[in-house]
Amino acid sequence: MKLSLALIFITLLSANASSQVNIPGTTLQERIFELNPPVIDSPTMSFSEIRQNILKLNQFIGGYPPSFTNDKERELIYRKWLILVSEAEAFYTVHNGSEESLYLLSELYRQGHNMDVEGSAEKAFNNLSACLHTFKKSVMCNFSASYFYLSIDPAYLDKAELSLSILKEHFSPNLNSEVESGYVFLHIYRQDIPKAKQQIDFFIQKFPNSSRVAMFENIKQNLGDTIEWKQY
Repeated sequence: MKLSLALIFITLLSANASSQVNIPGTTLQERIFELNPPVIDSPTMSFSEIRQNILKLNQFIGGYPPSFTNDKERELIYRKWLILVSEAEAFYTVHNGSEESLYLLSELYRQGHNMDVEGSAEKAFNNLSACLHTFKKSVMCNFSASYFYLSIDPAYLDKAELSLSILKEHFSPNLNSEVESGYVFLHIYRQDIPKAKQQIDFFIQKFPNSSRVAMFENIKQNLGDTIEWKQY
């Protein structure tokens, strides 16, 4: 299950959020992808190479709804994602249980969930749980966890807040824009409008040059007394 706010789709994406056949905010039809990465015996990429390629895919599948211009691009991203999953699974085989191996799988399957790859949500959850059980203060896995838990179900918002608090403590006394942005969405998804507006003001004050400023200003302007959840 994926959750998003009707407000954000209407305000930012100007789309019909009630469509049952299209990805919210797009004209692309929903499609469930198979989880069938090629099996390789050993990775051909280093941890850094796999991670850099994952980060490149975030502009397309880092959040929900994913950002594709057309079906051809979606298919291309899916194929690139499958290759990275193969590399990450092979990396895990070699470095079984390491923080790096669990992070790679957590982040990739989080992306897969955003792209509607079957079975990805469960794999993201399991790898994140394994990473945070052994590496509670892991910056990598807590970032991935905050993104994932904020996107799947209100029941996991406490887990998202825990990861955000660990990250905030890690960067203290400095502030991290990703962490502070996460708190904006945490308050919105909890339907705590006063705290959401306060956090938006705080974010804009501390990060006036962020690319998210216009989006947050738009969200704040359109926040009413209640927020309607939409499930996908």
